[in-house]
Amino acid sequence: MEKDKLSTRLVSILQCLNNGERFSLEELAQEFNVSIRTIQRDLHERLAFIPIKKESGKYFLEGYVLGKLSFKDIQNFAILSGIGRLYPSLDKEFLNNLLNEKINKAFLIKTKSYETLDREVFEELSAAIIAKYPISFHYKEKCRKANPYKLINIDHIWYLLADENNTLKTFAFSKITQLRVKKKKFLPQKKSF
Repeated sequence: MEKDKLSTRLVSILQCLNNGERFSLEELAQEFNVSIRTIQRDLHERLAFIPIKKESGKYFLEGYVLGKLSFKDIQNFAILSGIGRLYPSLDKEFLNNLLNEKINKAFLIKTKSYETLDREVFEELSAAIIAKYPISFHYKEKCRKANPYKLINIDHIWYLLADENNTLKTFAFSKITQLRVKKKKFLPQKKSF
């Protein structure tokens, strides 16, 4: 019965978030007749995989998850993906022009081709990095065990930066096969990178 209440509460919270609603801890605690600590546990532990944001005491879902991208989201994407310097500016006016279908016909960008990535493996590896879970995988026909730190893109090629036997190494992402993630946290080395 207790699990049913938990499931119902989490589903209800997810629906509120997905509808773009904002709420305080107190409001949810009162609505579900539970303690504020329980709601905190729901948001910070049970729903930790969701990008929930807090502003002025209210919790809500990041706009990009709801399909609403802000100019700041677009700027961040351009910077993170390394194309920020491709344009003379990333201010609001320039981005408006760039996203305007009539104006952006004036641009043509040709780049080298990118490698094809396995999205499922990429996301699984990203999640292991964030959670600090060790991994095992095959690389050049050898079984490896490592603590993953970062996915790095250099000249259109993705690499995994990981600690294997106390040595920091890079592995070409496209050569990683049979990835397995252990659900046990590792402690990153202080001098890792």
